[in-house]
Amino acid sequence: MTSRKVLFVYNRVRSERAAAFAAGLAPDDSLYGLHAIRERGFDAEFDDIGHDIRGIGRLYKAADDALSGGGRRIGFHWWQAKRLLPRLRSADLVFATADSSALPILWLRRRGLFRAPVVYGSIGLTQSFSDVRGALFRWYRELAGSAARVVAFSMRERDELVTRFGMDGGRAVFVPFGVDASFYRPGGTGDAPPLAFGLDPMRDWPTLAAATREFTGPIDVIAIPDRLDGTAIPPSWRVSPPVDFAALAARIAAAKFVILPVRENPYTGATISLLSAMACGKAVIVSRTSALAEGYGLTPGDNVVFVEPGDAEGLRASIHRLSTDPALCARIGAAARAHVEHAYTVDHMADRFAAIFREALA
Repeated sequence: MTSRKVLFVYNRVRSERAAAFAAGLAPDDSLYGLHAIRERGFDAEFDDIGHDIRGIGRLYKAADDALSGGGRRIGFHWWQAKRLLPRLRSADLVFATADSSALPILWLRRRGLFRAPVVYGSIGLTQSFSDVRGALFRWYRELAGSAARVVAFSMRERDELVTRFGMDGGRAVFVPFGVDASFYRPGGTGDAPPLAFGLDPMRDWPTLAAATREFTGPIDVIAIPDRLDGTAIPPSWRVSPPVDFAALAARIAAAKFVILPVRENPYTGATISLLSAMACGKAVIVSRTSALAEGYGLTPGDNVVFVEPGDAEGLRASIHRLSTDPALCARIGAAARAHVEHAYTVDHMADRFAAIFREALA
């Protein structure tokens, strides 16, 4: 049987990431399992054209900024969708991995400009409109409802798509994220300082600062510098800017344990970071957000250490406990690795995506 053409559309893949992926220096999950999907019989390619804004594209960008409230809500990447149209027309199926890319693509499809079914991953749509209604909400809801499937990476977001966005329960699907366990794996000495890392806006650096204000040993922090603005950085922190995937995997593997403080959110804040660290065999302290409370089989004290979002005292106590009990770190880390291997690898995710793609194509 002829393989079906699946076009993966990303919100943004910088050239260095694409080059690293092509060279095998990035995990397959960084492009949502593109290699794994190919292994399942699909002719899968990716494209993120349209982020090089120029000429008339600036007008589209201005409209996008207006719809997104200057980035406070989910955007609408018109320029990307417009430039992708020739590839959309040649695809058998489109998988858009973010709301701001998927929504304008669905708009083009509804106008009859291409015919391929659209599956998309929702990351923050319900959070973005948690307290907003009106014409924009209704328009986004209508467009999202026209997708063949909408994938949510947390059970909570999937439920909110159904209850608040009125989406059909069979169309909104929960798919647990899966990470590349051959890329993120145990190794290194495991005696480097605890590591906190993350680039998403849900990271709760102020709570970590409050929890480690009097911590005597060093704590390594990898973060976008601007995201630390307004945080009183403790003297124990050793802050560095973002690193490439290979360097991050090595830093995780070398750490005694990992700390992921996150603000409450119903979507994927820290999910990928958590699973990546677990795959490296690390004990992880993570905030128990609604995105992580269900659907990922996490058991406190067994394969993860949970603290409540914003709980600096609980976070301080958990850091102290792991810092003084290397045997506990080793036990939780081993269970974490086994847990990921059992159900949360990129192959597990690709199996679920492949089934959804086949349903959409049928």
